[in-house]
This record gives sequence, structure tokens and C-alpha cells, in this order.
Amino acid sequence: MLSGYAAASAALAAAEVHNDANWPALFQTMVNPELAHVQAFITTGVHLGYHARGTYRIIRAEVTSFSPTSAAVKACVYGDVIAYQANGQPAPGNAGRATYSIETAVMVPAGATWVLQDGTAQQFPTAQKAGPLCAG
Repeated sequence: MLSGYAAASAALAAAEVHNDANWPALFQTMVNPELAHVQAFITTGVHLGYHARGTYRIIRAEVTSFSPTSAAVKACVYGDVIAYQANGQPAPGNAGRATYSIETAVMVPAGATWVLQDGTAQQFPTAQKAGPLCAG
């Protein structure tokens, strides 16, 4: 399921960079409610005139619980997918700067793979502030 989590992270980054809430990889790596959340986030950015550049990099990910029907993943992700306003300036807040995130994800099986069903992220300016999962 860690490979499914990595695929969902990569799909999210690509969808943001392409400003495409219907990026095909989103539908291969996510299901609702997370899919709808991600699509709304990207659509809002498009309506604000934002465009993004950058990548995500998973620093460390671990399975924190597992059953045949769901699994929980906790990860540290370095994200430098930066949203820029139409005037070229970085977007306000965390969208406009690189961050380290502590992410939690609920993964569910979908055929031969696992997909992201729900997730949260808490963002920090440095790996040290994010804690041991990022800094250790």
C-alpha cells in the first residue's frame, strides 16, 4: 500500500502542476472523499488564476495500521509544488512556499492495488519543526 500512497502523491503533484482537476492519474490512485477534495482544491486554484510548479518527495512513509479492507499510512513529505498568482507572485500561505508535511492517509484496496480514500496534512516550514518522521 505504500506504493499506492506514493502513486497518489505523484498524481496530486502532476494534477496541480497541470492545473487539471480531471488528471487521469487522480482517478487511478484516489477515491472519494479524497478525490473530490483534491478536485475542489485544484478547481479553486484555477478559478483564482493560480498555476503551480514543483514536485513532491516522500521522505519517509510507514504503515501504522492494517486490515484487509483498509490501511493507515503516516508520512513525511517535502512539497515544493508552489502555487503562483496570475501576477507571478507566490500565492499567500503554505500554497506559496515549500513545506514539510506530516500526512496521514487511509488507503483502501482497489483490485490489485491500494488507493487513497482520505487524508490530512499538517505543514511545517522545516523538517525539524515537522518532527522526527521528517528530521530523523
